[in-house]
Amino acid sequence: MIGATALDVIRGDTPQYWRWTSLPESRFSEVAELQQVWWLEVKGKIEPRILSSRTRYATYLVLKLNRNKKGFRERTVALRVNVEGTESGKVRSVYLDRPENAAQQAQERGDGWMEIEMGEFWNEYGDDGTVECSLRDFDPYLYKQGLIIEGIELRPKEP
Repeated sequence: MIGATALDVIRGDTPQYWRWTSLPESRFSEVAELQQVWWLEVKGKIEPRILSSRTRYATYLVLKLNRNKKGFRERTVALRVNVEGTESGKVRSVYLDRPENAAQQAQERGDGWMEIEMGEFWNEYGDDGTVECSLRDFDPYLYKQGLIIEGIELRPKEP
């Protein structure tokens, strides 16, 4: 898993927008807690050469929503996994907080967190380029808050 501190969190160094905190249920010393933004952008990169060759991987955003959550039920966010230098990654529009009458997209994990699939990629021999995983949303009329990110997890995908 790529921990939150290793992710590129836009405005992550501004306490007005993000707070870095520790949670006892996290495997990392710090997680990112969204205070309030209109422009949400989080990216993680991994070099595929450290992964198993000839394997399909799925990537998952590992998250929680706190009691002050806002802006994730009214609007979807864009999740994408892409190999750098290509336009192969499909954008997935998902609700992080499921509205009524919508299918559940985030799944409970056994460790107190939720996960939502961001996408997948094929790792041939690890030399295809850096894999970039991203979470994005921009709406100047609807701010977002209450998202807690533990990280992005990569796992081999079952055939």
